[in-house]
Amino acid sequence: MPTRETRVHARAGTCTRCDGERDAARSATTARRSMASNMSGLAGRSRLDAYTSANLMTLRPLIQDSWTWRSGFRRGPASPTFDWRTSRLEAGVINAMATDDRRLIEAHVAAGQFFREQLLRSTVGWASAHLVQRGLRHLLRSSSPWKVGYAPEGWARLVDHLRAQGFEDRTLLDAGLASATKKGYLVDRFRDRIMFPAWDSDEQLVGFVGRSRGGNTRYLNSPGTRIYQKSHTLVGLAEQRDLLESGAVPVFVEGPMDAAAVDELSRLTSRGWAGLAVCGTALSFHQTRMVRQHATGGTAIVAVDADGAGRPAAVRWLDDLSSCFERVLVAEFPSGHDPASLLETPEGADRLFEALSSARPLAELAIEVELARWSRVLDHISGRVNALRRVAPLVARLPHDRVAAQLGELAKALELDQEIVSREVVETLGRSVRRATPHLTLDSLTGADPPDAGPSL
Repeated sequence: MPTRETRVHARAGTCTRCDGERDAARSATTARRSMASNMSGLAGRSRLDAYTSANLMTLRPLIQDSWTWRSGFRRGPASPTFDWRTSRLEAGVINAMATDDRRLIEAHVAAGQFFREQLLRSTVGWASAHLVQRGLRHLLRSSSPWKVGYAPEGWARLVDHLRAQGFEDRTLLDAGLASATKKGYLVDRFRDRIMFPAWDSDEQLVGFVGRSRGGNTRYLNSPGTRIYQKSHTLVGLAEQRDLLESGAVPVFVEGPMDAAAVDELSRLTSRGWAGLAVCGTALSFHQTRMVRQHATGGTAIVAVDADGAGRPAAVRWLDDLSSCFERVLVAEFPSGHDPASLLETPEGADRLFEALSSARPLAELAIEVELARWSRVLDHISGRVNALRRVAPLVARLPHDRVAAQLGELAKALELDQEIVSREVVETLGRSVRRATPHLTLDSLTGADPPDAGPSL
């Protein structure tokens, strides 16, 4: 039996055109057949990936339902419309995928409602107690814009609920909300966890991040699906869109609870901060753009632990953030603390407020991290000069009013005359320009380790 795409393609081939357009139509048909062949050859990849690889536009119409549990959020623009010249093959594939994807999103919306109800009902459970202990009591208010929930214990509580709502098993598996046992039974992916919704760029609920009460896997993300890629989602975006559009400074953090802690502080102090969790140590350019389209200011803050673990990760974020924001700052916290843990300490709100208020340029931290990598060869003059050359492009990223002070600090740290430091920085940048380097990335700066012995000039 011919497939849906075959039938659509066959219909497209019978369209009548005038003689003057026949050659162009044949060329377009050949191109579409080649594109369809490329898509079918991408075995083992999701249909969304195949669709992207074939260079077709990914369009997922927004769900037009009431979403009463998140009625406080403003919806995005209406569903995209197709150009009338879109081929029937393309329209058929797009419509089929959009229908499937829409059903996956509907399953997530129903799951989000279920998780939220479970949390609000279990006021004596560990999940509620943990949120209160972390200073996040506001998440338990029914009026909270944060629709945090709780995945109850039991093997198939969510599966049974969604089946009763009319969702098929295949939908639950494709959505990443359930997994199959060796015997073929469906079980919940998330069990006994505090659940945070993950939003895509259209503010659609496409995944979850679950926080356990303990154990090795503290945070569990949704698996990659047609609608969910971790690098294309953020926790806290929909909940704080109002803050971003009113001028709040985005604060990029690692964990969902950190994002909620920043949001709570911002609303308590009437200061403009919005916490956004990337759910890990990697920030993608797509996530940066998601925030920039709502942020009205040109400043972004990265929140990191002051110990050695979080600093290199934050430095890797500098390139993508600098491409979208004019000023990229870093807020550092006492060793072993993040925004959420700092908030629950004595005078935690004041300490968190001070850390965010005293944020400094992230490029300064990048310079410190790079110099630390060269520490073993700084006893050689050649090592000090080459270390200086490595950090010179980072100096150029500093605000103009911070450059002179940074040159002085470099001269002191490297035991070089400040005039030499200034000249070397200018010459290093000049050499980079003459070589027509398109973009000086941190990967190119820190990709290779310094030599064991003093490097030659």
